[in-house]
Amino acid sequence: MSFQHEPLDLSKAQIRLLLLDPPGDGAITARVEHFDFDSTCPLYEAISYTWGQDIDSCTIQVAGQQMAVGDNLYRLLNVLRNHFSRLTGWLWIDQICIDQTNPNERNHQVRMMHQIYTRASGVVAWLGDSDENSDMAMKFIAGTIKIYPTLSVGVPKDKTIQLAIISLVQRPYWSRLWILQEVIAATKVDLMCGQRRIDWASLERFFFHYRQFYINHYPAFKKAHTIVQERSASTPRTMLPILQRFTDWQCKDLRDKIYGLVGLIPYDIDFVIDYQKPVKTVLIDVLLALHEDLTPREGYRFNKMDILWNLVNSALQLRRNLAVFSISEVQLLSEVLQNCPDLWDEAVMFDMSPSSTTTTVCEALLSNDFLRDRIVDEDSLAEGLSRRHWFFDEEADEEADEEADEEVDEEVDEKVEEMMAELFEKVWRSG
Repeated sequence: MSFQHEPLDLSKAQIRLLLLDPPGDGAITARVEHFDFDSTCPLYEAISYTWGQDIDSCTIQVAGQQMAVGDNLYRLLNVLRNHFSRLTGWLWIDQICIDQTNPNERNHQVRMMHQIYTRASGVVAWLGDSDENSDMAMKFIAGTIKIYPTLSVGVPKDKTIQLAIISLVQRPYWSRLWILQEVIAATKVDLMCGQRRIDWASLERFFFHYRQFYINHYPAFKKAHTIVQERSASTPRTMLPILQRFTDWQCKDLRDKIYGLVGLIPYDIDFVIDYQKPVKTVLIDVLLALHEDLTPREGYRFNKMDILWNLVNSALQLRRNLAVFSISEVQLLSEVLQNCPDLWDEAVMFDMSPSSTTTTVCEALLSNDFLRDRIVDEDSLAEGLSRRHWFFDEEADEEADEEADEEVDEEVDEKVEEMMAELFEKVWRSG
């Protein structure tokens, strides 16, 4: 018999938390309790991880019942129980703390996801089991902040270390869409790989000190660096760029390509999370919410043509990223235009047929180069990144702005760079 959760009170902001029993050689045992999020909730850590392919291949005991969990999560729980038991208290883990068989509860908890990760005392980002290369990479990254507080040195000299770091940032964790919200919302993040645990600041400093290494291997580092940038960004996020940038990230349920991003929008939008809706309906819902978000209002200057081409491009991109091939491009745009009558006058201008219909207008829009393919490929910008992309505090930002204004891009003296790199690697190896 599968594990049966006691139901949450969905009229309240309630969550479940997990508490692992003390370490031992036998099965992993734990208990789960309900808490009112706004009143009785204790301090807890939230876990950020990948579910993996085998989502029910292992079992733990919760309150005397067998609960199926994924292999990757089981390995994390085993490490936390046996090596971090003194540091581990209450945990929030989506696979365990949400009744995945109850769509109403799933809707309720996903709406709370941003709050859950924001309120957590910390977030543990689990990269997976360790190996010889990952231990080397984690140790090197952790040491960066201690050895080089200010100086940027370009590229790690040791090729073995370079390959170990590249392997670490190419793990499946970094491509998972949900980690964007989980890491960005958190007040504190620790990276954990096997038994090694380091703080997020070490990763930020690594990208600062070794920016040339990142640029040289941009495809490998793109996802990890994107998260570092987004976590340290001070500019408010808006709906359009969030949808354009992140819906190609990976998740098991295609609806999560939308639901997993809603929490990144720092204001309310007219959009309801509902896992009982098919993917096609979720796609249309988010396009209508985007139209509402782009519609001119006080403080915004989008004109109707801007809104139209943004909607067209977003519709095509989201249809592709959500794999909604049960509806054609023409049908999708027809659905959108029929629900956005304020854009009809702009759209009909592209139709040269004698008598315009929704179908002919949409076909004309799809064949028009002015409206299609207007999304910039970020990869093409990699080589042109300015130095300001590599700073993570206000003082450094001000310095970077001054240098950018003066069009100065000073390089570290080669001899100093080589000496400092050698010093760091000697210290690292001796540590």
